[in-house]
Amino acid sequence: MNTFLGAIRIKNTLIDVDGTDVEYADATGDFDDFCKLVGGGETDERLDKATEYLKKLIDVNENGFAAVTSEMREMRTEMRTGFENLGTKMDVMLEKQSETTEEIRGLREDMKSYMDRKFGEIEDDLSMIKSALKARGMLN
Repeated sequence: MNTFLGAIRIKNTLIDVDGTDVEYADATGDFDDFCKLVGGGETDERLDKATEYLKKLIDVNENGFAAVTSEMREMRTEMRTGFENLGTKMDVMLEKQSETTEEIRGLREDMKSYMDRKFGEIEDDLSMIKSALKARGMLN
């Protein structure tokens, strides 16, 4: 229990837990473990990494660069790699966007052709109906 309480009593550059209210109860045996729950995707990992970088930048601002010079090099390398990966993802997205645009254009052409044919059929049917009604004297 003390390990858990120590873990949540965070005091660092970004987080300063002012206090914790602790309530003890008998163990029920319902749970074997606990963990941080997050949704799928990269966002949570990226936010954790961004928080780590922000903490380091605040430390640098307060204490100078001497303590973090090697870490800054590692961060630069990680950031370059991340941006390179982002470029690749953007290329894939643009390619898919282009494919989607072409597919939509094709569908529009198909729909236009279909509608032109259907309107032609309706006009022909309407013309036949008018002729039949005129022949029977029901339409002037």
